[in-house]
Amino acid sequence: MSQKISTLCFLALAIFSENLGASIQITIVTESTVRSSFTPEDIDEGDPARITYFVDYAITPDVDFSGGVVGDLITLDVVAPTGLHFEVAPEGSFEFSTYNRWFEFGKDVGSTGLSNVSFSFLDLSGTVPTANLTTGLAYQGNDASNFLFASFFNSAEAITFSGFRFEATITGDTNAITLPFFETNSFVIRDSDYSGQAPPGDAGILTIVPESSTYAFLLAAISFLFVNLRRDRDRIHL
Repeated sequence: MSQKISTLCFLALAIFSENLGASIQITIVTESTVRSSFTPEDIDEGDPARITYFVDYAITPDVDFSGGVVGDLITLDVVAPTGLHFEVAPEGSFEFSTYNRWFEFGKDVGSTGLSNVSFSFLDLSGTVPTANLTTGLAYQGNDASNFLFASFFNSAEAITFSGFRFEATITGDTNAITLPFFETNSFVIRDSDYSGQAPPGDAGILTIVPESSTYAFLLAAISFLFVNLRRDRDRIHL
């Protein structure tokens, strides 16, 4: 094969790969703290104590569907701030839920939908069951376009993760519109049979902590500072 033909084949493959790999990427960054809601045990009604943890979203960008076509990949990442990750240490079982819906009245996203939808945790340590997914990308009869990624599952496994990801393939061409309105602002972890103390007496089953590499950096920095302070002290005594 001549060099010219090889070059043309390479360029054609690059163009094809670029079109095949087109995507819409949305990234949400969470806050670095956890909110909680505690309901004490109701002995008269026989209801156990319940605690719910909310991780609020710090950044909720609009979703821009400009140029979306059949076969494009759409990805939603919900991630902790840089250097942090989430730890879940359940006392029994816990429920995980996330509901992420954008919408806009009077705008038509087009005759489109989603297929091959998946949900996964980022940098996961531990195991989780298959999530129950709710998805959607459609123009409703009430003259509003909706885009939805939601997930729910129950587990009793301790896990750590830096975030989670939804992925899906667009099944139809989309109109060039932006959906600006977001329906929720957090993901939720709940223990409906909680035996611990009410916060802040108990740190709870969900915490946001530095990543291992961040711990190592902090320890190294403290060690470096300690060594230099000791050297300065030794010089003073000479």
